Amino acid sequence: MPPRQVIEYKGLVGDTSDNIPGVKALARKTAVDLLAKYPTLEDIYAHLDELKPAVRPGWKLGAKRPS
Repeated sequence: MPPRQVIEYKGLVGDTSDNIPGVKALARKTAVDLLAKYPTLEDIYAHLDELKPAVRPGWKLGAKRPS
């Protein structure tokens, strides 16, 4: 993953030390795979219909990660 995608990655998986919640139920490997195919969060949002059905529910706006 290129350094420019670190912010995108943290946005996907979250980072408790920076209080970034991330996408609900998204595994780290899935995040890396998504960023390899779609370089930005905007690109991922533009292609939500192409994501596997198991990944889509976490992308609802305002979805919260389980505690």
